[in-house]
Amino acid sequence: MKTGIILALAIALAPGVVSAQGGPSGGAPARPVQADPRAGLPTSGKISTEAEAKTRLEAQGFRNVSQLVKRTDGLWHGTAIRNALPVNVTVDTGGEITTR
Repeated sequence: MKTGIILALAIALAPGVVSAQGGPSGGAPARPVQADPRAGLPTSGKISTEAEAKTRLEAQGFRNVSQLVKRTDGLWHGTAIRNALPVNVTVDTGGEITTR
């Protein structure tokens, strides 16, 4: 009888334990990207300054954005944290973000 109760408790509590583990690195839970694809874009719809590129990245869930530099290819390149992992980021003039 005790075994049945313990088993029932283990099954009932298992989903809470799994969801408390957090994101892929075991750290904070993954934060979803905003559903609004225009979030963080300036009213002109074009990214032309470092501040606009940083705002766009932060609006899309990136944190600790740094080292943003506009290179000769016309893209903003930098680093950021996404889902508790460091990534290299690129933002084009239309606000499209790519990561490496």
